[in-house]
Amino acid sequence: MHELSETPQTPVDLPKAQQPVLLVFSDDSTLFFARLMRDLLKSAAPDCPVAFCLYSDENTLSERQISTLLPEGPDLVLDRKGLYAVFANRNIRAVVTSRVYAPLRNALKDMDTAGQGRLRAGRPCLISFLGGLDFFPERGLRHRLVSDAVFVFPRPDIALFKEIRRQSGEAGFWQYVGFGHPAALAPKAPLADLHSRKDIYFFAQAISPKSRAGRRHILDALIAIAERNPERDVYIKLRHLPGENAQHLHVEKYDYPSLLKKYSDVPPNLKLTACVMQEALEKAAIAITCTSTAALDAMSEGVPTMIYLDYVDNFLDPLNGPMRKVFNTSGAIVTLEELLCLKPRPVNPAWVADMFAERSLGADVLKAIEEFEGREGLYGA
Repeated sequence: MHELSETPQTPVDLPKAQQPVLLVFSDDSTLFFARLMRDLLKSAAPDCPVAFCLYSDENTLSERQISTLLPEGPDLVLDRKGLYAVFANRNIRAVVTSRVYAPLRNALKDMDTAGQGRLRAGRPCLISFLGGLDFFPERGLRHRLVSDAVFVFPRPDIALFKEIRRQSGEAGFWQYVGFGHPAALAPKAPLADLHSRKDIYFFAQAISPKSRAGRRHILDALIAIAERNPERDVYIKLRHLPGENAQHLHVEKYDYPSLLKKYSDVPPNLKLTACVMQEALEKAAIAITCTSTAALDAMSEGVPTMIYLDYVDNFLDPLNGPMRKVFNTSGAIVTLEELLCLKPRPVNPAWVADMFAERSLGADVLKAIEEFEGREGLYGA
């Protein structure tokens, strides 16, 4: 475990090469991001020290999720006061997060108010990514204006972010703007073992489909697929277990396990799983989803992906239209007939280029930190 003092006046004890990059998380989404970012940083620089920081004031993770996703536990646990004080810790090189928590935003804003300025040297660099594929990005991009470095995706949204910066008056501040997200890396080459894989995975989304009828429609389709393909296992990949994460931003109203109990004859090869995403993608022959951005994870791993949006009551679902818009030219949206026949379409290369970053994204993050540190020489400490 890294020894990181929480005191405001932390002396510079660690050489830069030993100062960790702090990955802050508080729920399953931010922990997924932190794990992926850790792997990217280690791939780019194996000796780069990384520390996982749990923000306790907004923690919605269950013990099962912590032990499954981060068995070694967090390196650091900070409450609101501790997270606010993190920029006074000169032993931390950078803070990387997919959610710009209020204490982080407020700390940098208060530096300006106090006359210290965000430009002062000797503090950690704040790097923020989007929480994932954001169907309504303007608000999230505005929250990231205070960050030292911002990574935006899809690629066309970079222009949107720069316009938001211009309108806000923040364009005068130094800021690194990059492209990409750890969950959307350039698709891998065709998988060597894909022909031998049989398992089908449906990746559930907590709040979509929105209605009970819409979710039963999905279950009917999955049952039909399982019955038609008895040699395959069809898994419903749950985001979390029923009753788990009751304080999460997205609370599931009609969970699939409960709905499935209403069916009198469920084929034995239709199964439920709460395994980690990577485990599912390493076994999947085909990935299916409605509005879950797990579609990006599957495409990134080279798994044929089917997005089905014509479910019952889709007009009630606020995520259906935005999902259709973002993936409209991807080639991944399928009809009910294609879904039932397991016929995924080829993905459009031009769409892929705008959506997926290179797998050197970890090196881009380290470059952003180095440029932040390089610009410090222009200002007083």
